[in-house]
Amino acid sequence: MRTRFLRRFSTMSAGLWVAAALLLGTGVTYIIEQRMLERTSIATLDYYQSLTRYLITDEDFVRPKTGEAYERFDAAIRRNFLTPRVFSVKIYDREGTLTYYSLDRTQVGRRFPDNPDLQKALTGQIVLELSDLRKGEHAAERQSGQGRLLEV
Repeated sequence: MRTRFLRRFSTMSAGLWVAAALLLGTGVTYIIEQRMLERTSIATLDYYQSLTRYLITDEDFVRPKTGEAYERFDAAIRRNFLTPRVFSVKIYDREGTLTYYSLDRTQVGRRFPDNPDLQKALTGQIVLELSDLRKGEHAAERQSGQGRLLEV
């Protein structure tokens, strides 16, 4: 009986240790991932903010461009912003209307009120999110086969 008790105690203890290690490992991994994303995103954001000062004017955030003006703006965005690591660029006006979208021009002019992160960004907050692309404005990213993307 004493042997059975010790065996049961040892098995339960080992199980608890494994569970604690898995939980701790998951937590540490999450924290490290978030810190890496934050640092990378802030560096990326600093770069693109400095670049936008030269390429984008306040007028670009007021209303969607059309025709030749859109084509010129699109070419400048693609040349200066889209890289192998930057998959798409979206520009919104202050009310949350999409004024430019590098992947799907047909979405320009739409609003996406179901996006609390966009609402925060429109108030001037820096928002970083590793998105699973479930929000309505991510249809083109989902269709292109992307699984998750970092939104800045």
